[in-house]
Amino acid sequence: MADLVLIKHNYIKVKLPKGPLSLNHVAIFHPPGRLVDVNNPFGKDIANAALYRALVRWGDFEKVHILNQINVSSDDLREDLYARDLESTDILSVPTSEIEALKSSGILLRGQPYLSELAWLRRSQCSDSDFSLAGLIHTVAPAQIRERIGQSLFAPVQSWDALICTSPAVQDNVGRLFDAYEEYVLERFGGRCIQRPQLPLIPLAVDLPERSSGVSLEFASLFRSKLQVESDDIVVLWVGRLSFFEKAFPQSMFLALEQAASQTSKTVHFLMVGWFPRGDSDYSLYLEAAQKLAPNVKVSFLDGNQPKVVSAAWNLADIFLSLVDNIQETFGLTPLEAMASGLPVVASDWDGYRMTIRDGVDGFLIPTLFPDLQDLGVLLANSHALELMAYQDYVGSLAQHTSVDVKLASRALLSLIESPSLRKKMGEAGRARVETTFSWPVVVSQYRELFSELDAYRQHYQLEHAHSESRPARVHPSRGNPFVDFLAFASSSLGDDDFVQCRVEPDQWLFVWDQLQDVKLNSVYPSFRLNQQELMLLRSHLHRKTCCSVRELKDLFLPSRSEHVLLTLSWLCKYGLLSIPS
Repeated sequence: MADLVLIKHNYIKVKLPKGPLSLNHVAIFHPPGRLVDVNNPFGKDIANAALYRALVRWGDFEKVHILNQINVSSDDLREDLYARDLESTDILSVPTSEIEALKSSGILLRGQPYLSELAWLRRSQCSDSDFSLAGLIHTVAPAQIRERIGQSLFAPVQSWDALICTSPAVQDNVGRLFDAYEEYVLERFGGRCIQRPQLPLIPLAVDLPERSSGVSLEFASLFRSKLQVESDDIVVLWVGRLSFFEKAFPQSMFLALEQAASQTSKTVHFLMVGWFPRGDSDYSLYLEAAQKLAPNVKVSFLDGNQPKVVSAAWNLADIFLSLVDNIQETFGLTPLEAMASGLPVVASDWDGYRMTIRDGVDGFLIPTLFPDLQDLGVLLANSHALELMAYQDYVGSLAQHTSVDVKLASRALLSLIESPSLRKKMGEAGRARVETTFSWPVVVSQYRELFSELDAYRQHYQLEHAHSESRPARVHPSRGNPFVDFLAFASSSLGDDDFVQCRVEPDQWLFVWDQLQDVKLNSVYPSFRLNQQELMLLRSHLHRKTCCSVRELKDLFLPSRSEHVLLTLSWLCKYGLLSIPS
């Protein structure tokens, strides 16, 4: 297979100028704020954190804006992004509603494929061409994700936006999804969706220095001793969630290892490092399958939530094995981690795996078989769509009937078990491939190229439409301003021209105010009201002047706080401190 290159769709016609790429800022949509390790991690979260850190480290951006909901400090962000020593890049914590940071960045990246909401956010506060959006597709298996990807065609998503695909199969899948939606629109409305986001192909990557770090010799020795691994034993490794319904049924791996073990004099160990989503019940199923299908293989299940255990397993392993059979698996990061660790890989010929692993060079790709069904496939899809079948059962049912060639897998394993030189050769080839194609500096340069290309196209559009009449900001039809959409629900409204008066006698004002603050239920949802310092100013003014206009009270504060004043006044009316004179 030829080396991977960035594949661009043909919607963009603007050529990038020669010389350095000019985009100096980037914004990342990450509402949780922090990027901390958690137990039972999902691959998409690990991949997103690694991508954000790589963009900061290798992107050569002057500013990185992290849009979040918790007002995380810039110091915490620097720590989470491993950037304490990176003085050339400003890392800024920005509220998710801060539109100016997006306009100055020119690009907003989201580690999910959901562009629709962000496109409406953009349209509600500025022009569609003020910045580009980029989302990252980690999986296309769940119907809800496919539907939300399809919504991009009906939202104000533009051709200077992008949905980044991590494998050619995903790129093709989403392209066909858009084709099907457009065909439906043409049939039903006689119209056509003319604006699609770009579908560039950019892989995930790994950090080579991190993969080389390892663990202490003392811990490695204890780890080997605990697992009773002798010097001439062969250790085969799996890393990932231990989920038969969302990752891989393990039986093919057990069978292939048992067949290989029966043909060698070496003792074969199989370390399955990860976590069981359903705990002991799944562990029992895996253990039974291992005991019955691979009695001559020493199978160990290890806790993937312990970093030292994971690192020790990587260091101890001779071969990496991953015979996935699930449509949930898209790119597949662990084979890259194995290649970065210098391990030969035996993996199923599946989606992103066939893009990263060169059969016979970095390891072996094992053929897979997927049934070509019609009626039963529609039945499965409809059962899932009607929520009669859980997602895990939907993908699990498909995986149970997807086969991986056990005989060829056992041959591949046996050839590696018997040949240290082949293991070394393939391991070195894999590590070299990661360095040239799947290391973060290489992949981040592709992100920069994409961002600059989108930016050039967007600016070209702005120049061509510079004299067009600007349109006012528009909100999502079904997610509009609730204070407008539901105004008719109330008897009256509170506006600038209204007056408010105190309903409490002056000598009781401070006491009643404090009583209001003392009731915890009164204080919920405070984020849109005036802060405590501002409340004290408002309280003092109302105490001196028992009746005044809303406009007068707004003038006490900065213009940016005027709506917060109005909301606070309505809140005070709710609890009987103020009223509107008849």
